[in-house]
Amino acid sequence: MLAHATGVLGLKPTEFWKLTWAEYEIMCEGYADEQTRKHREVWEVARWQTFHLLNIQISKKQHKLKRLTSLVRFPWDKATEYEPSTRKRFDELCKLWGKTIC
Repeated sequence: MLAHATGVLGLKPTEFWKLTWAEYEIMCEGYADEQTRKHREVWEVARWQTFHLLNIQISKKQHKLKRLTSLVRFPWDKATEYEPSTRKRFDELCKLWGKTIC
């Protein structure tokens, strides 16, 4: 753990020994989150670049790609499903928000 704290997290040994276990875990979690964000950012840039490079070479007759996710889907891409609005839902919102939108 000391090697991780001093090497990866950049703490001095005295700083490490002054931390509580909870503080150390929070620092490790923050570091892991930052690494995950950087990893995703690199893949997102690669997907964006590839998407646009492919689209400039595809003719209109070949149906250009419309979404980045149509090229490749990553595990963090969430499929957003929308329920169609109904009159019942509209009436519920009117009751909730009052006459300002109805």
